[in-house]
Amino acid sequence: TAFLGKGVPGYAIMTEGYHFKYHRSRDDIDLIKPELLKKTGDFVHEAVKILASEPGDFIQPMRRETYYLKYQNLINFELSPLNEVVEHHKDAKDSHVDLQLSVLEEKEGLSGDELRMDILKSLLTTSEKIKKAKGLTYYSNSSKLRGDIRQGKTTIMAGLKGINSFGDDPKWAQVLAKQGIYFVIVDDASSFFNEKELTEEGKKILKAVNESGLLLGFKGLNASQEKSLLNASKKPVILLSKDLPDEETQELIKKKKSAIGLILSQDDEPADYFEKLDEAKKSLGTEHLMIVNEQCLWGKAGKEQMLKVISEILKANYERSDISNIFSGTFLRVLNKVRGEGRPRPFAYIPF
Repeated sequence: TAFLGKGVPGYAIMTEGYHFKYHRSRDDIDLIKPELLKKTGDFVHEAVKILASEPGDFIQPMRRETYYLKYQNLINFELSPLNEVVEHHKDAKDSHVDLQLSVLEEKEGLSGDELRMDILKSLLTTSEKIKKAKGLTYYSNSSKLRGDIRQGKTTIMAGLKGINSFGDDPKWAQVLAKQGIYFVIVDDASSFFNEKELTEEGKKILKAVNESGLLLGFKGLNASQEKSLLNASKKPVILLSKDLPDEETQELIKKKKSAIGLILSQDDEPADYFEKLDEAKKSLGTEHLMIVNEQCLWGKAGKEQMLKVISEILKANYERSDISNIFSGTFLRVLNKVRGEGRPRPFAYIPF
């Protein structure tokens, strides 16, 4: 395990068969079978000779960063349509993407009950496809997520982009949450805010979302809107931003058990992004901080960018608990708080 943590391949050799005193006080020297020791030793010796004689360099570049990418519980925040994610990744195996956030598409021209029925039908149809997929599973809680990761599966979590499906009738937020929708990301705040604060209609929608158990994320708010939202919300929220908010907003984030999702955009240089991340860590603490990627982590460019961010994190000697928080722990803590579920246990690194 110590080798794996440095990105160096490591293996353990074990013989097969039942050993009735294994790890017992009577597991003494007279139980050793010399012929098995010799056979195992010969096997290891031959394997080492093969590796030593290999002409190529089989140690991959950025091997330590790759270890953290693969064995850290990684969320892909690039919000691809749910049906496309299932189609493209149904046979994924042992992917570095552990939790994929996806959105249900809204068909053009639909509104009101027609739109809601179409969303629920799409969710049901896609859920059935996920059940049949070899490499995917659907999110239900953080405990099940840990088990699915150990099985090498990518977990799908469905959400909404915008409030078109329930803005005209807020009680539908609760219905949608009960049917397996977990979050709402809002990048057009006009339904909630005037220039500075929540409108009366916005407060009504916010109250319904708080009661539903949907996790609410806002992108592109100004400082006044952020403060108005945090003061009014009865549940934690996530603010998605390219920059750290002012000190007053940071204090509200802590008070409300909310979080800031620091956006890693396509054009960000990893070293420059890390400087902002590190500043946010020192100011907010990692319990309120998340890395939110815009480039898809399934793709080469997104993966390489994240590897370089991880490289900066490792140079700074972040604690494992801090790394866990910014990649997945903070998001799941806020989600569980919103849904009234218990605090998720910290994810352990799984070296094998």
